[in-house]
Amino acid sequence: MKRLIVLIYGLKGSDSRFGEYFPNLLKSDPQLSELYKVVSCHCHFGFFRYLFSNKELVIETLTRRLRKKLLRVNKNYTQVAFVCHGLGGLVARQYIMEEAMNQKTLDVDRISMFAVPNSKLDLARIYDSLSWKDFFGKNFSRHPETIEKLNKAWAVNALEKKVAVKYVLGDLDNIIDKSDALAQWGTGYFTHAAKKDHWSVFKPESHDDSAFLITKRFLLSEAHAQKKYPKNLLAIAEVLSWELDSSELESARNDIINLVDSLNQLQWRSRQLLCALIQKANQISYDEMVVTPSEISKTMNLTTQELEAELSFLKKYELIDFTEGNESEKIKLRWPDEKWLIWDQLKGYCQKTKTGIGLKRLIVDLQFDLLDSKKMAS
Repeated sequence: MKRLIVLIYGLKGSDSRFGEYFPNLLKSDPQLSELYKVVSCHCHFGFFRYLFSNKELVIETLTRRLRKKLLRVNKNYTQVAFVCHGLGGLVARQYIMEEAMNQKTLDVDRISMFAVPNSKLDLARIYDSLSWKDFFGKNFSRHPETIEKLNKAWAVNALEKKVAVKYVLGDLDNIIDKSDALAQWGTGYFTHAAKKDHWSVFKPESHDDSAFLITKRFLLSEAHAQKKYPKNLLAIAEVLSWELDSSELESARNDIINLVDSLNQLQWRSRQLLCALIQKANQISYDEMVVTPSEISKTMNLTTQELEAELSFLKKYELIDFTEGNESEKIKLRWPDEKWLIWDQLKGYCQKTKTGIGLKRLIVDLQFDLLDSKKMAS
């Protein structure tokens, strides 16, 4: 199943304004076109629509438009990547923030931001760069509280741990302040494109263009969850339901650490599928957990072909046994370590009402520190 790239243009931005450089390059790259479908979204109104809009809620209005577009096009895609320019990045961040604060499962796993404002001073420079005729842009730039609220919400909800971020700034940009960008995102998320200004940074001219190569590497990389290892040995013993001495407990904890590292190598979608398999699987004998393809297809809303494509990743990492093209075949989960039945044990542990821990938080989000007894009620 393909993923989705949503190009979100800023003020007056569109495929035509940017010469269709980015969408054409993304679509014509063999590696990206195999994984992604590309759609575009602009962040501006026509003059008359602007006059009748709620001018004090511009970013909320644009975010609703983005949400509606995603609902229309995102039904058949596993993950969404935002690639944004200028004020389009604020709309993308607003969408992510609203989804997180409404406790919805994020369909966006990464966001690449080109010359997106980070402070009220950035907004002021954007305001000064606009024509007096650009009423919409002037109004948008007149509300510095938009950025202040976004930055605060982003930090409070620790969204950089839930969504992979790449911030790109042209080294000739005279609108966005580099020090503000570094202060907001840190050196680990920040990079610059050589010989690019505020506009040309979003107009890569070839597959060898630095702006395109930065984006390609980011889109092909995996958005890893932040791994969290368990520390409490007694909690490990409870999970395993084993009576172990101290040395065996330490060995069991090391096994879980190795398991977390292995799961981290999987794509986010593959971890989600593995979690669903564990939740649906029945233990038909002491050493075997199985689930039917039709059952998991219905749960994950996948066609037979899409399911087989997703299962191939788990099979590659020797986590399942499954014969492609055989609809009567059952999907068998394989134990990461044959000496202990970790999938069944974790499933049973999460089903205990007192833990308050869902299996998704372990398998998908890699929050294995929740196994520590002190965090059972969190």
